Amino acid sequence: MSYTIEHCIVDMISSMGPQDEAALRAECKDQCSPYTKQLFNNAIIWLCSERTIIVDHSDDDIYYDFPDSYYLEQAGL
Repeated sequence: MSYTIEHCIVDMISSMGPQDEAALRAECKDQCSPYTKQLFNNAIIWLCSERTIIVDHSDDDIYYDFPDSYYLEQAGL
């Protein structure tokens, strides 16, 4: 069974919290086959367009995270 880039991104954010692009890229490169930069970029674009993940700006860094609604749902609110 293949581990998709989309699942890798979601799983990493689920287990470790907000992630920067370099960390997500490295994890997906190690875990997913096939992996290309284009497939990774497409996965990020698709997950953002579906509002599965969002881009979170913190100071000068850019992180990917779940939207607030995800955390509210996890808390049962």
